[in-house]
Amino acid sequence: MERDTSKACTCGANTNAKTCTCGNQSEEKMTESIIRDALIKHAEGHIAKHTANIEVYLNSSTGIGEHSDVIDAIEGELKKLGKWHGQLELLNTYF
Repeated sequence: MERDTSKACTCGANTNAKTCTCGNQSEEKMTESIIRDALIKHAEGHIAKHTANIEVYLNSSTGIGEHSDVIDAIEGELKKLGKWHGQLELLNTYF
């Protein structure tokens, strides 16, 4: 029986398997999906990290140790946040 690769995989819990157990997704498509999911999770993790850093800077009246210029530190975090947000947007838009 040949796989129907036009359908999405319905065995979602088994995406790390070498072959799709529902028979709807080829090994190549599964690998592509695993890599895409990893890239998205990676970007989301960085977004969470930089968002948390900004929250700490905004909610701390004294700043953090070596960062006496809180505004510069926040601007640096915003640049990093923008990088990962852009990457996530690209992944969701084109892939």
